[in-house]
Amino acid sequence: MVRNVAAQARPPRSAAIKNGAIDGVVSTQGGTIQLGGAAVVVLNPSDVQVVTQISEGYGHYHIADLAPGAYRVSVTLDGFATKIVPVVVAAGETLRLDVDLAIASISASVTVVAPVNVV
Repeated sequence: MVRNVAAQARPPRSAAIKNGAIDGVVSTQGGTIQLGGAAVVVLNPSDVQVVTQISEGYGHYHIADLAPGAYRVSVTLDGFATKIVPVVVAAGETLRLDVDLAIASISASVTVVAPVNVV
């Protein structure tokens, strides 16, 4: 008796999980001024850095190939308050995340130095 192995039922293959992405613009003043050079950092639930990207000249950033799941996105730029946003990335989807940074508090100080008398 000859068995036809090809005719036997095979277990179904699991579909490949598609990764997702995050796309957005970093700005200030209610979105009126785009901020290039901002660090956009994606952290996993254990606060481990997954990826870091710098926003382009007009504030745009695009982070691709993220496994589906929960993350925290931290956006920083000198002179602005850091913003951390929780997000959920879905398989095969691009999440739109525009981030508006507040201007950091300004503190002023004056240092007065008396000249040294040279004799």
